Parts: sequence; C-alpha cells; structure tokens
Amino acid sequence: MQGWTCPLESVQGKREVDVTWTGAHSQKRSISLSCSADDSRLAPLLPAGSTAVSKKCVSDMLRRKKGDLTIEMWTVKGKVVFEVSLKGKDTASDLKTFHNEIVWPLVAANVKPITESKTDLGSKC
Repeated sequence: MQGWTCPLESVQGKREVDVTWTGAHSQKRSISLSCSADDSRLAPLLPAGSTAVSKKCVSDMLRRKKGDLTIEMWTVKGKVVFEVSLKGKDTASDLKTFHNEIVWPLVAANVKPITESKTDLGSKC
C-alpha cells in the first residue's frame, strides 16, 4: 500500500490508517485509500454509466476540532455514537499516545465502544 496513488488523473489521493478500539485492550486496524475531487472535475473521470444509488438511511453529524483532535457526534438510526480521532503517524509511539490520552480516560469514564463501524450501523436500513 505504500506508494499508492489515486488512479484518477489529476485527483488528490489520501491514505489513512484507522485504528478502532473495540475494548480497553483490543483494537482493529483498517487502511483507507480515497480520492478527492470536486463535482465538476470528478464526473468526466468516472467510467461511462457510473452511478450511485442513495439508500433511505439518514444520519446527522456534528464535528468539533481542536488542534489535531476531532470529535464527531453521529445520530444514526436513533442511536447517538461518538468518534474521537487524533491525527498522528502510523507508529507505535503515536498509537500509545492515543491510547494513553484518549482511550484510557474514556474507559475510566465507563464509555463503551460500539462493536460495528459507523458505515455498517448507518447502511442497515
């Protein structure tokens, strides 16, 4: 995955490693590869006939940022879930920092992790 670039010409690509804490001592890692472009530049780059089908699911999100910390509150199918993220590098040191500064205080406050991703939660309608 190192060296990946967006396959669409002249469109910015992004590689992220997401770490989901499923409990105080367990985690799940996912690699996310994406391309970003505004509407006017994207349509001509897609193969002919490409379409998106909208589901009837509705979700709302409120985002707050402070420095490298982002907190999102999602309302999905009547459930309220939070996502807390901290920008960092894919290193053991940054992972430990996130665990010590974010995960442990949340666990100590009796916050429970959800077992499914927001994508899964929001797409089952």
